[in-house]
Amino acid sequence: MVSSGTIKEESNFDVQADVNKIRVTLKEGIGQCTTMENTVAQILVQRSNNQRQIIDQQYRSEFKTGIFEDLQNEINKGNFLETVKALLSKPIQYDVDCLHDAIMDGNESVICEVLCTKTHSEIAELLSTYEAG
Repeated sequence: MVSSGTIKEESNFDVQADVNKIRVTLKEGIGQCTTMENTVAQILVQRSNNQRQIIDQQYRSEFKTGIFEDLQNEINKGNFLETVKALLSKPIQYDVDCLHDAIMDGNESVICEVLCTKTHSEIAELLSTYEAG
């Protein structure tokens, strides 16, 4: 069973407009973290995971770096940065990262949460991705 998520595809999705707005915000928003965070968040949370992947790929193609990497250069680590990292991750990669961190930290509740919410085939895919990474 594959979950479709709660954010649906944006019908007027314009990847180039999103990429340009994020880039301008990151380059002109130096020292204005709240504005930068609000603009990036406003775009990313209104796009489906698939659309966020397309935005990040286009951004990487044009600027040879990712949105997350550019944000890391502009703001300190924190909840916002971690949220952006999660938003820009494919769901399987996010689960793998959470599982890896939980194993390293001995956080059994996260391990259970990740594994107990998956079907057998999803666990197999998770294991395959985990081993490859």
